[in-house]
Amino acid sequence: MKRLIILLALAISILSAPAQTSEDALVDSLRREVKKLPHGKERLTKVSELVSVSQLRPEGVNDAMIMLDEAKRLKVDTMQAMALAFIVNHHYMYDDRLDSVVYWVNYGMKVARKCKKWNLFFEMQYTLVNTYIYNERFEYALDEASNMLKLAQKQGYKDGMVKAYICMSLSYIGTRRWHEADKVLHSAHKLMYQSNDLSMQFTVIMQILNYYITIDKYSMMKEPLKEIDAVIENMIKQTPEMAITLNDHRLFVEYCHILYWSSVKNFTKAREHEKLAKHYNEKLSYPNYKSLLINAQCYMKMKMGRYDEALELNDKALVMSKKNVVKFANTMQCLRQRADILYECKQYDKALELYKKVDYMTDSINNSISEKQVEELGNISRLNTMKAEAEQLRANRNMAVIIIMAVVILLMVIILARLFMSSLKLKKARLKTQDALAEAEEHNRQKDRFFNNMSHAIRTPLNTVVGFSTSLANDTTLTMEERTQFADIIRKDTQLLMYLVNGVLDLSRLEAGMTKWQISDWDFIQMCREAIIAAEAKCPEATFAIDSNVDSFIINTDAGRMRQVIDSLLTGTVEMAKVDGKVTMHIHLFDNTLNVRVENSPLALPDQSKEALQLRHDINRMTLDYFKCKYCQNPLGLILRK
Repeated sequence: MKRLIILLALAISILSAPAQTSEDALVDSLRREVKKLPHGKERLTKVSELVSVSQLRPEGVNDAMIMLDEAKRLKVDTMQAMALAFIVNHHYMYDDRLDSVVYWVNYGMKVARKCKKWNLFFEMQYTLVNTYIYNERFEYALDEASNMLKLAQKQGYKDGMVKAYICMSLSYIGTRRWHEADKVLHSAHKLMYQSNDLSMQFTVIMQILNYYITIDKYSMMKEPLKEIDAVIENMIKQTPEMAITLNDHRLFVEYCHILYWSSVKNFTKAREHEKLAKHYNEKLSYPNYKSLLINAQCYMKMKMGRYDEALELNDKALVMSKKNVVKFANTMQCLRQRADILYECKQYDKALELYKKVDYMTDSINNSISEKQVEELGNISRLNTMKAEAEQLRANRNMAVIIIMAVVILLMVIILARLFMSSLKLKKARLKTQDALAEAEEHNRQKDRFFNNMSHAIRTPLNTVVGFSTSLANDTTLTMEERTQFADIIRKDTQLLMYLVNGVLDLSRLEAGMTKWQISDWDFIQMCREAIIAAEAKCPEATFAIDSNVDSFIINTDAGRMRQVIDSLLTGTVEMAKVDGKVTMHIHLFDNTLNVRVENSPLALPDQSKEALQLRHDINRMTLDYFKCKYCQNPLGLILRK
């Protein structure tokens, strides 16, 4: 009975097919047409039409595989997803191996998510949950259904929410939790009419009917039967080819009609629906449903008081249940029905014996379900523990980032404190002479501006790093793309922060006279050529050149410090996003003086922070002052003497 609940929503999308009176003739005709057609869109359209008709046949999976191969060849993701949905349905109907369904569902859901075909995505997930239910792994089914409901709510996809509710109801019915089953079915029924998906409405009402049958409330099926008849009429009116696809499901609907009209003792109506049920029974594609008609006839005969005929039909149903895939559930139903017949015949001893047997079997099922639930809950708990450990590991990594940032802040405080102490010493020194007072005051004003500007320049990237690090640590809703974007922002701002910190340290050492120099003779022209090569590698979009009237110029200097000055003139500061013009170093020797001017230097560009720019200029100026060289900030250049 559980397998009858599955109805693929994609059946609504059947393409129009030539009118045929025979399903076999239609399938054979379409297969011949597909074989004749070359690879292409027309063949894909025709094979999809074939699959929509042959989907409930055991051999229909071969047609679906042809459709999948053709869709792959043409790179049509939506048709791939549709073909995979048919394949999933086949494995659910005809393959008892759980691994087969899981494999094809995972494959199909991946393709459906890629092309955003959420109707197929949730349909396949719905089939997976039903597979768990059919294998009586109810807690796994509930866990998967809960995930399905959360994703559907996040996407705002109401059909997915309805499917999740149906899956939950099946799990609750399987574990005899009637109150919870009634609650989620009510939610599904309330939500289904907010969608125009007729197949979804059909599936919900089918599950409601199945629920009433399970709890033996046949008299409550009147309204659901009216609804499902209207839905079937609309489905066939909208897509006439659905009459073939719905054959098995219409047998179930007629089965419900017979039970309802027999329960209210309107046997005229019951016989009318019995005739329709016989018609659909002759065309069944899933033979295991043949017992439905016999069970309904048995119930009708019992209600009519024709107990001998009811017992004869019950014997036939018991024999058939032994061949049924879901024979255990059918056997219990037949035994309970037989007990009811014996009770009506006033054979109370025999009826009581059968009732006890059914109760014992029910208790055995409940105990078995309870043991499975305990085991499944333990497995789910272990999975959740592993997920929690993974989250804790990520939290530890994020905490490490925060600790590093805290260390950086501490270093900044120490640096600023040292700079502040240096400022105090300068203030005390200016009191020595009146002439030095004015100069010291101006110097202090410049220092204050520098501290304010640098504090602002440091706080801005620091706040950005702390803010995005906190988001990465605490916000579990971020996508992988957002996390990558945040990490890139943190990396860039950390690079800027370290540049400013190193610059402040460097400037502080220069001002305090604590810089360690490694002085020797170096060829300045050769240093410039090496700097040009490095700049070309760093900024391939720009063009660098040297215009010089001298091949060599030996100076006594610190090569590393002088190289930093030249590099900054050619490529700018760390904040320079792009250098894409022509940068030329003009080097000319007059007497013993070497004049260097950099045309189009990035240090002259306005699109960078004033603090970083001024910091670089100050370091360049103080570095060259040590070697008695002049730094010309505007225009950018150097004056060196031997």
